[in-house]
Amino acid sequence: MHRRKKGCNFALAIGNKTESNSRKRKFGAVVQLVRMPACHAGGRGFKSRPHRRGERKSSIVDFGRILLFFSINPLTPKPQLLQAKVEYTIMILDCHTHKQSPDSNAIISTSPIGFVAVGSQLWSVGLHPWDLGLFCADNMRIKDEIWVELVAAAASPYVAAIGECGIDLSHGGILASQMLAFRKQALLAERLKKPLIIHAVKAHDIITGMKKDLNPEQPWIIHGFRNKPTIAEIYLKAGCWLSFGEKFSPETLDMTPTDRILAETDESTLSIDSIIRRLEESSQKPLRDSIIENGKIFQIP
Repeated sequence: MHRRKKGCNFALAIGNKTESNSRKRKFGAVVQLVRMPACHAGGRGFKSRPHRRGERKSSIVDFGRILLFFSINPLTPKPQLLQAKVEYTIMILDCHTHKQSPDSNAIISTSPIGFVAVGSQLWSVGLHPWDLGLFCADNMRIKDEIWVELVAAAASPYVAAIGECGIDLSHGGILASQMLAFRKQALLAERLKKPLIIHAVKAHDIITGMKKDLNPEQPWIIHGFRNKPTIAEIYLKAGCWLSFGEKFSPETLDMTPTDRILAETDESTLSIDSIIRRLEESSQKPLRDSIIENGKIFQIP
């Protein structure tokens, strides 16, 4: 009897031990969810893993390693930052001025000699007929070095037009020299696809004759126009634009189509807003919006 009790006690002890081991295995399986390298398994060259579950295919550690790999792998494309699109609205109100102060709504006329574009200011460059005695060899042909500077300056994206250039029968010197210089600059404007700003004094027949001969695609703008309606009609029929400044003929302004009108300050002390108001008061028409729309003929970078 005593032995049977011992046997029973021994069997019960074995059962309790087995149950205890079973519990240990269950808790051990939960603890060992994370993979461990062999060096952490006592150097026995194996990975610790759950007993009753298959090997885990991924873990938090593995996911972290994947993220680390793609963050340092040079073959991984870098994320592109979204850039806000900013649009700048530039309105050309003053198509011709000699004021050297910066004005985002104006095109400053200057010489190509030593020209340097400053900031985003718009410019026009050309050889004025009054200065051809300095720019031409033997008062006839444009000097090579002068022409090289003009072409380089005109190619700038901030040069919106070529000029002022043209023909002045009162102060322009030798007519043949003026015509050669004007023709060459008109062809440059065509090549660069930029409007031509023209200084014309008593030369409407020559200017319109050359326009007919060259048949340009780029706009020709007669700046500082103050002549009577009959002269304006000649230019308009030839397809030219008229730019009005501080001094103008009210009759000519009235007969000029609004889609051919531009405004300028030239050398006036008045602001372009004041000049446009004068034009509107004279014509009794709102011209500002038309002038802004017409200013789109100029290239803006």
